[in-house]
Amino acid sequence: MSGYIKRASYLIMSGLCAMGLFSTAQAAGIDIHGYGYQDYVQANGNTYLGADGKGTWDNNFLGLVGAVSLNDKSKLWAQLQASSTDQNRFTWFFVDYQFSNQLRGHIGRVKLPMGLYNEIIDAKYLQVSQLEPLMYQGASDMVYDAYHGLGLDYDQNIAGGDLMWQVYGGNIYDYTFDPVNGDAQDRRTFGGRVTYNTPVDGLKFLLTLNRTQMQVITSGVRDNAIKNEDRAMLSASYVTDNYDLKAEYAHHKRLDVTSQG
Repeated sequence: MSGYIKRASYLIMSGLCAMGLFSTAQAAGIDIHGYGYQDYVQANGNTYLGADGKGTWDNNFLGLVGAVSLNDKSKLWAQLQASSTDQNRFTWFFVDYQFSNQLRGHIGRVKLPMGLYNEIIDAKYLQVSQLEPLMYQGASDMVYDAYHGLGLDYDQNIAGGDLMWQVYGGNIYDYTFDPVNGDAQDRRTFGGRVTYNTPVDGLKFLLTLNRTQMQVITSGVRDNAIKNEDRAMLSASYVTDNYDLKAEYAHHKRLDVTSQG
């Protein structure tokens, strides 16, 4: 982006970004939480994030997260989202099951465990800056809405810290790619993430791997050949009361094009 978007300045005013959790309802095993933000964006020299010299208030988000206890080991989770530039829709919904203290599984539409931000990309107040890192913005294509399928999470204590193994498989759901049928292009995906929470409080490291198999469409014609799209990310995060430091390196190969950042 920095090499192609030239701008004199842009101004972002956060209205409700730090609002976070604004409502909670609990009854009969049902929890409902809400969060959201509202920004004002103004850009000079070019159009950026949908804003120009006049500015726009259309950068906003409202989410309602619900959890329903099905039994003592399982819950149904869902998020309903809305914004001024998008129709109301479910970002994700899935059922999880706690097999043991260490192992749990889930089935449904699930946020991809990819890098540091993908699972919390809607929650601005959990991010270091108001804007997502460039690799998580749409054109960089290092983020998907979710996947339809199965996943397993396994926790273990190791070297004085906590190691989480996450594996999954299914079909990509990407609303931006296809708003009506988010997984209509039969983009099969599988991958995993390893997260190590070190003995140092607030310090963790992540390794993410993902392969998506897709059918390329050219001029409305679908190519029957399956193409691989690979992503790999190394991430580090250190969070204390006074500091929030994050760093990531990503490798992305799609068809014959490779990008890193």
